[in-house]
Amino acid sequence: MVNIVDSKDQDQFTTTKYIIKIDYNVKGIVSDFDIIGALFGQTEGLLNDLELRELQKSGRIGRIQVQQNKAEKGISKGQILIPSSLDRVETAILAATIESVDRVGPCSAQMQLVQIQDIREDKRKKIMDRATELLQQWEQNTPLKEEVGESILSKLRTGELVHYGPEELPAGEDVESSQQIIICEGAADVKALMRAGFKNAIATQGTSVPKTIIELSKKKSTIAFVDNDRGGQMILEELLQVADIDYIAQPAIRGEMVEDLTRKEIIKYLKNKVTLQEYLINKDKEIKQNGNDHNHRNDSKRDYGSRTKSSRNDGQHSRTDKRRRSQFPSSKSKFPSKTRKPPTRRDSIPKDNVDPAIIEQIKSILATNEALGLDGDKKELFRVGNTKVYSTIDATESLSVLILDGVVSQRLLDKASERGVKSIFAVNYVKNLDMEKHQNVKLYLFRDYV
Repeated sequence: MVNIVDSKDQDQFTTTKYIIKIDYNVKGIVSDFDIIGALFGQTEGLLNDLELRELQKSGRIGRIQVQQNKAEKGISKGQILIPSSLDRVETAILAATIESVDRVGPCSAQMQLVQIQDIREDKRKKIMDRATELLQQWEQNTPLKEEVGESILSKLRTGELVHYGPEELPAGEDVESSQQIIICEGAADVKALMRAGFKNAIATQGTSVPKTIIELSKKKSTIAFVDNDRGGQMILEELLQVADIDYIAQPAIRGEMVEDLTRKEIIKYLKNKVTLQEYLINKDKEIKQNGNDHNHRNDSKRDYGSRTKSSRNDGQHSRTDKRRRSQFPSSKSKFPSKTRKPPTRRDSIPKDNVDPAIIEQIKSILATNEALGLDGDKKELFRVGNTKVYSTIDATESLSVLILDGVVSQRLLDKASERGVKSIFAVNYVKNLDMEKHQNVKLYLFRDYV
């Protein structure tokens, strides 16, 4: 058993190797000086080479300390601390010698060794722990080559995989203590992140998001880090529906998986994470771009059809033309343009019918990542960061209008409806937002008014 000495005591033992700790029990009321006198008196002459007075004079043992407890029922109890710079064998002999003391003055006594503490081992452990902490803060561009450095680096990267929550989800050991968590797909992803030095990852273990992760997302900042494939996209969509996701990170190459990434790639992709708002805006742009590309292809088909028809009238046909016509038999597209279906009850109000005060408030809050609450008379009730909007809504009375420079989640909509909010103006909303059960709330988007 090795314990670290209290910092106040440690300062007195900085030149020692070991500390002998002995409990004493004396049948009588005695003082600290009585105890020390008994130690010197009863051990004198037992071992010539280990005489306490000589050892103290030569500096091979330090000042003996007595920590005495309050005497009860005529019995004195406490602990003796003897710092030793002797070797292990001599220290053990000295401890056994002290245990042989059976009287303090006229009172019978009993000495019992508690432990011989190795101060150097404690120092080594503190050095290793501190070195690990420093490496976590240090951006490592090149690996250490020294043997001791490699040992510390290995300890830092591997960590210990734990099973978190009632579902026993694979997770890093810092998930509970960290203010931010990384949500990934499986245990292999968690291990890859731990090898890169991130011990705050937790896995969903499938497309059905566990309740543990949903609850964690309400209390901590979250990063969704999923594979860049169809499975990863399905898990991400499920997370956006049921959990509070703050940031999103993905490998850049289609088909790339988190578990196959190098440490450098993991750090790079996590640094390049985007907010939920940015992700949804980029996704909308991608959908619109895909729709434009699709319409362009349809126009090309119609142009080609008119060209082949003209050439057919001229009697000039080629095998290539016939083969291409067989591939594009009709100018009608087989793939109708996809548009994002807005949630039910997202009404569009003409700009002229919106209170100018609200439009000015929307302009003032753009790109601030803040939320603004107004009462029925359009008076400001609060202005807070997006991370505090849920708790603020829950604590605010007479809230009528919520203006949010962010994304409306299902959880936020539920709470707003519960607190009597009538209108929400926001940048965007999560996919599949269910408004059917919230007939009292209307949702509008900034882009319709500013």
